Amino acid sequence: MGDGMNPGSMRFLCALALAAATSLNGVHAAEYYEGKSITMIVGNDAGSGYDAYARLLTRHMGKYIPGAPQFVVRNMPGAGSIVAAQHMGNVAPKDGSTIAILFPGALVEPLTGDPAKYRYDPTKFE
Repeated sequence: MGDGMNPGSMRFLCALALAAATSLNGVHAAEYYEGKSITMIVGNDAGSGYDAYARLLTRHMGKYIPGAPQFVVRNMPGAGSIVAAQHMGNVAPKDGSTIAILFPGALVEPLTGDPAKYRYDPTKFE
């Protein structure tokens, strides 16, 4: 699977990331994110297309999220983004401070293949 994205996928990814970063239950986003950092996990190597997209997005996203949080990009390659998906499902905080850009297969394969092979449940991702 290549790591190129068409413009429609890029727009969808940007909208999804912004929605995830600003959807807090009962807490005003500006108060929550002010002075904080959001970690963007990239399920691919540094220098890859997904890494470039993540760095481009994070360079500008803080301006559009209330509270203007800083962004930190962290690459977590391995097994077609499955290593990063496992981190998101089992280790990463579930408070909007960590978001990810993953290969689609890391989300679809556990749903269509043998779920016992995976240590995360993609249906619990928001």
